Amino acid sequence: MTTKDDNEDEQRLLEAIKWLDGRGIQAGVFGGTNRLASKKRKTRRPKKGRPIALYALVQHEGNRSGTIQARRFISDAVDTNQAKWEREFENGFEEVLKGRKTTEGLLTEIGMIDVVGDIQEMITTLEVIDTGALRQAIRAKIRKGEPQE
Repeated sequence: MTTKDDNEDEQRLLEAIKWLDGRGIQAGVFGGTNRLASKKRKTRRPKKGRPIALYALVQHEGNRSGTIQARRFISDAVDTNQAKWEREFENGFEEVLKGRKTTEGLLTEIGMIDVVGDIQEMITTLEVIDTGALRQAIRAKIRKGEPQE
C-alpha cells in the first residue's frame, strides 16, 4: 500500500531527475581582467588589463618555451576532490527528496562553496603565482548539456 508521502517522494524524485538531465557544475575562470595593484608598482592596472582567463590558461598549461611550468590547479582539484563532491551530492540529494532543498540549490551550493573553494585551495597548494585576482576570479555555474572534454 502506498501512502501520500510515498507518492510525494516519488514525484520529487522524478522532478529532480528530470531537472538534472544533462546538467552539471562547470567551474573555472569565465571572464574579467586583472586590474589589481601590482606589488612592484603602486598603481592600478588600466581598465583594459590582461584577461584573467588567459592568465589562468598559461598558469594551468604552462607556456611553449617552458619558462612557466604547468600548474594544473583545476585538473588537480577535480582529481583530488571529485569523490568528495559526489558524496556531498548524494547526501544533499536526501534533502531534495525530503523537499528541504531544490536540486538547483544543491548544485549551486556544491559549486559555489565546495568546488570553488577546493580550486582556490589548489592554487595555493601548487604555489601558482597570483596577486589574488586569479583566486577571486574562480567561479562555478550550473551548465545545461553534457560537459565538454
